[in-house]
Amino acid sequence: MLIRAYAKFSVKHRFIHLLISIGVLISFIVSTIGVLALENYFFGYGFLISLFAIPLLAFSSNYKNKYLNREA
Repeated sequence: MLIRAYAKFSVKHRFIHLLISIGVLISFIVSTIGVLALENYFFGYGFLISLFAIPLLAFSSNYKNKYLNREA
């Protein structure tokens, strides 16, 4: 249900969806640098955000391609 709702949201608000996707990517990159280079495990919270957000974005994209992008 969350996947379907986000897929509909991403169709209606493409710019906000783009900002969310870029934010998740930046969070992942900063977290990776923070954990590997700085050895600060506080940045691991960025991975938790990514663990939730990346599958949500992927499954909603799959749903959108299957059901919402049909041309009549």
